[in-house]
Amino acid sequence: MELSRRAVVGIIMILIAIFGAGAMVRASDGNSLYFVAQSEIAAGDRIGSEDLAIARLNLPGDESLYFPSEELLVGMIAKEAISAGEAIARSDLTDQSGNILWRLVSLDLARNDIPISVASGSVIDLYRLQDRSLTTSSKIEMTELVLSSLVVDEIVPGGSLSDRTQLILRVRLPEVRLLLDAYSRGPLLVVDHL
Repeated sequence: MELSRRAVVGIIMILIAIFGAGAMVRASDGNSLYFVAQSEIAAGDRIGSEDLAIARLNLPGDESLYFPSEELLVGMIAKEAISAGEAIARSDLTDQSGNILWRLVSLDLARNDIPISVASGSVIDLYRLQDRSLTTSSKIEMTELVLSSLVVDEIVPGGSLSDRTQLILRVRLPEVRLLLDAYSRGPLLVVDHL
């Protein structure tokens, strides 16, 4: 079958229109490649290549706040907990390990004072329960916030006959004394951080 000159020009014009439309869509697409967390990253963790994934994100106006895929993040330290799939912001990481010193602190708490939802990697708030004898006129049990946004490193349940649980927390060095002081003055209550 022989094509007329008009048909050939028509086919060429259709192909140019299709490829041109595709190029325009790609050019107008504001998506770029950024780093996201492959899995949960706890505050104080050193970033490894297994912790990172690359995703195409559209961040109009916020591009400078996040790490593009060209930058090197391996070896940096997380300042805050980062959820799996979350885009990694510049404020989440530091390369100055000396600025953030962490200690693992183990607390022996009553099993009933730890919510069931708390697990390794959870972010919690700690409250100290006030002495009930001080508030004889009030039936409301007073609490005092000790520390907020602590990361649970591990939970070690007591034996089947024990009502105690070891809660191992990742605590910033300047906050260790405050935590141990509150722990020595009365029972602590764990609240799942929302």
